[in-house]
Amino acid sequence: MLKKYSKLFKGFFVIFDTLFIMLSWALAFKLRFVWFNFSSSESHLDFIPYFRVVFFILPVFLVVFSLFGLYQPMRIAKGKKELLDIFRAFSFALILFISILYFFKQINFSRIVFGYFWVCGIGLIVLARISIRGVLRSLRKNGFNLRRILIVGTGDLARQVAQKIREHTEFGLTITGFMTEHIEDVPAEIDNIPVLGVYRDIPLISKQYSIDQIVFALPLKEERMIRVLLGLVNEESTDLKVVLDLRPFFFLRQSVDELDDLLVINIRESPFYGWNSIIKRVFDLFVAAATLVILSPLFIIIIVSIRSTSRGGIFYRQTRLSLNGRSFNLIKFRTMKVDAESMTGPVWAKADDGRRTAVGRFLRRWSLDEMPQLINVIKGDMSIVGPRPEREVFVEEFRKHVPKYMLRHIIRSGMTGWAQIHGLRGDTSLEKRLEYDLYYIEHWSLGLDIKIALRTIPAILEGNGAY
Repeated sequence: MLKKYSKLFKGFFVIFDTLFIMLSWALAFKLRFVWFNFSSSESHLDFIPYFRVVFFILPVFLVVFSLFGLYQPMRIAKGKKELLDIFRAFSFALILFISILYFFKQINFSRIVFGYFWVCGIGLIVLARISIRGVLRSLRKNGFNLRRILIVGTGDLARQVAQKIREHTEFGLTITGFMTEHIEDVPAEIDNIPVLGVYRDIPLISKQYSIDQIVFALPLKEERMIRVLLGLVNEESTDLKVVLDLRPFFFLRQSVDELDDLLVINIRESPFYGWNSIIKRVFDLFVAAATLVILSPLFIIIIVSIRSTSRGGIFYRQTRLSLNGRSFNLIKFRTMKVDAESMTGPVWAKADDGRRTAVGRFLRRWSLDEMPQLINVIKGDMSIVGPRPEREVFVEEFRKHVPKYMLRHIIRSGMTGWAQIHGLRGDTSLEKRLEYDLYYIEHWSLGLDIKIALRTIPAILEGNGAY
């Protein structure tokens, strides 16, 4: 219902961000070479090279802003979180842009300019968002450009629609009232919104209150009633909306598509289609390859330690389930004694697990045993971020007792995840872990992946649930 308003605000913010990025770049040049320049040799530096590069800066920054979710609907209502996301997105975009310049050997730009640009850019964009919120609040408070909404229905769905509209005051929608089937069955007001009349009075009420939009919010069992009511207002010029009562279904990244003249509602789909899939894979490959190179000396030490302190192989391979329930061989550094499960069968490791080797105890405490899974990431079996993979025997058991458990397999499993950085690992609540895994799938963005990857480091150092 609010989709077109969301698109309007998205375009509005893209235009403002474009202007402020360009202004920040120009200010950075002025600060470095004009206003605070004390070198006579740089007093007449040509601005043209700096002007040209802004056309490469813009796409990088706008794409990164989008990937960090800065143009998602309702961003302007999230206050401090939005401001923190602006800081993260701008910083990441600047690092990415400098890396691109370095890769193509285009590094003839002042580092101080980039510093000024970082300060000016974040400051101006944050100031703009705060100002826009203030202006919108003032306009709506004074009744400017409000659109009057009439909600047909008084049940749970209608109340939920009213609540959602009230939550998003930035769109300038105001609820004039509810319409009901039997006026004697409902109170005069619902959540401080008046009940104006019965269904047959909809055309009259619409004209009397100069209604801009009529929203039909009735349960599916009243589908025939919706058809009749739509017939009452077919001749009216008022906008008409129908909210489908699909609450009995479980949604995961729901969306609406069109198939020619047919409306298609996506109840559940993976976030990794099209460009999202490419972005996710590039991120995985870059992080996995870079980490392997950086940690290679540590790997050598671990390999020597395992080999010299216990019999058996260096690596341990175990079948796990990932995307769409497909199996793969997960690779870990061996931390258990040989044939550790010969007596116990498949069981989870425990804090006082006597099957661990001396080196294995250390590796598991700092999650170093998981590092070979970087190879699984490069092979495409796993991602850096995603729900942790489980063994098939456990998955079969969990799916019987935990509703919606298999939904976590609509994406690749990960080395770390939203659940893990919140301390949900090892012998913790399956239901809680599933809740966090589904939250990650629902809200995925590149920014969220980067956030989880960075927060994994302190989570490892704290060692919660690692044994």
